[in-house]
Amino acid sequence: MSGRKNNFLRTIAFLLLIWIGLFVYVSIVVSNRIERAKKCVNVVNPSGGRLYCILGGQRSGVRASGIGFIPPVQEGGSQKDSGKSETTGFSSIRQSGFLKPYSLLPDSYCFTADGKPVFVGDAPRPGTPIQPIVIRRVERAEKRVALTFDTGTMKEPRMRLLIDKLTELQVPATFFVCGAWCQNNKELLKMMVRRGFEIASHSFTHAWFTHLSDADIENELRQTEALVREVSGRDIAAYFRPPFGAWDGRVNQVVSRCGYLMIMWSKDARDWDIRTSPSQVISNAISNLRNGDIILMHTLGENTLSVLPELVRNVRALGFELTTISGLLGSEW
Repeated sequence: MSGRKNNFLRTIAFLLLIWIGLFVYVSIVVSNRIERAKKCVNVVNPSGGRLYCILGGQRSGVRASGIGFIPPVQEGGSQKDSGKSETTGFSSIRQSGFLKPYSLLPDSYCFTADGKPVFVGDAPRPGTPIQPIVIRRVERAEKRVALTFDTGTMKEPRMRLLIDKLTELQVPATFFVCGAWCQNNKELLKMMVRRGFEIASHSFTHAWFTHLSDADIENELRQTEALVREVSGRDIAAYFRPPFGAWDGRVNQVVSRCGYLMIMWSKDARDWDIRTSPSQVISNAISNLRNGDIILMHTLGENTLSVLPELVRNVRALGFELTTISGLLGSEW
């Protein structure tokens, strides 16, 4: 009887040791995961831009959709650079699945032709009057071009596919949106902002600005910026592209008084024209491509979505980095 009791106690003790060991192991694993989740990787490029990425907090092999920018959290919960984040190789982060194609504004980035991250600073915000400026391309030494898309005013069933395709291709872009489009596509606007795309103004009603009064021009701009802020929680970039490309000196004066840069283009893909074949769309966009070119495309283009992968491959094969208007202009603007 005594022997059976001793065996029973030894068994209980053995199982208790196993349970304690398992508890300690799980505690260590959980503690390490928590510590890793607090640790941010700091990817620094030569110009000083920094991108943060949480290493922990996701199951391996799971690639969540959306953005992978998470600011480091200091003691007290403030989201600032503690100076304790470590620098590591970009490729290993990218392959881990924790660093996504875009970061949340205001610290966004794009990829160069060789796959390296490039910091893109925050876009200027409208408000303060500026000197009248019209920009068609930007003189730059870097092989960098901006990809831009104009919207209309109606609902767009293709837009989600376009946003997803740009995200999949890891291509940043600037969208010139109409306020009326934002009213009709609120969830898509939120999605674009979450993905880190740059949002600029294309008026409210897509009217001919040369036919509007000064007051109506200002109202078109202010209505759009107010709606973008209301829907997305973000300020619109202080870039304006006139509908139909229609502007004159008076229009530019009013636009600049509202704090906007007039952004035109140097490459028109003519994807809006159903007579333009897919191969011609690509040729229009990349033929004789130069540093600082601004490529114009449209979210409702007949062949826009289908040609995008080939267009992107061709631009990158030529050694150019695709970026936003802010990425093209740089900090001096």
